[in-house]
Amino acid sequence: MLPSDTDTRKIIQEKEDVEKEVDKNKEVVKNEESEKNEESEKNEESEKNQEVARNKNKEVEKEEKKLEKTEEKNEEKEEKKTKGEELKEQQTTKEQTTKEQTTTQIPITNTQSTTTEQTTTVQHKESPFLTSSVIKKKEIGVGSVTDEETEKIQQKFDEEHLKGEILFRGNCKLFRMNESKVVTRGVGKIYITKGESNGMVRIVMVRDKLMKLGCNHFIEPWSEILGHEIHENTWVWSTIGDTIDEISDKQQTYIVKFKEDKEAKGFKDSFEIGKENNRVVLESKK
Repeated sequence: MLPSDTDTRKIIQEKEDVEKEVDKNKEVVKNEESEKNEESEKNEESEKNQEVARNKNKEVEKEEKKLEKTEEKNEEKEEKKTKGEELKEQQTTKEQTTKEQTTTQIPITNTQSTTTEQTTTVQHKESPFLTSSVIKKKEIGVGSVTDEETEKIQQKFDEEHLKGEILFRGNCKLFRMNESKVVTRGVGKIYITKGESNGMVRIVMVRDKLMKLGCNHFIEPWSEILGHEIHENTWVWSTIGDTIDEISDKQQTYIVKFKEDKEAKGFKDSFEIGKENNRVVLESKK
């Protein structure tokens, strides 16, 4: 018995449905494979980008280490030069003193009197916010100066020139952006102080051993303090009011690095307090 037309059509329809399902499954498998390939390519690209970033960071760190070593050598040379100048000045002072002592007593005929030359030393008081204004070792007398004596000099400077409320005091290493280069300003103590007379808050950094200022400026209300992209406990900010190099009309960017988390946090908090304080003070004067 032959199948009817209805049965034949049914068989053909079932066959077509099966073929369609097979094609559909093939398409699904093909799409899955394509997605896997795309994901694999993305992962490879991501790994390449991460490797490039790691290599770039390594290069940056190497360059920074080279700069630090170069600046440390320059500081050592500058310190040796300063010591040499001090020794030379001490020797000149000794020679002048010996010469004066030789000529101060002049014998007079038939008298036993002597004429003593009285000299008056005039001290020129420099501004406490110029690079050369920090008390130097040569100002406390001739001879070598111990670390203890240097610390006393530093304390005396703090008392005389950092008058007002000290919001922050800490040990740091200070850098400054010079065009595209990072220049070391020195190692020493950095202060955030509030002035007695004007109520303005400023940042002052005093370099160790060399006894010079690394920076000195008010915190501008527009200035933002940002964390360094690579180094921990390191902050970056800009100013146009620094006075140490007589280029206060140009914007300068400073980088300060601390060893301790506590000091780094204290500096940032005091910076923000000073920024808001100065904004209020300046607005009140308008």
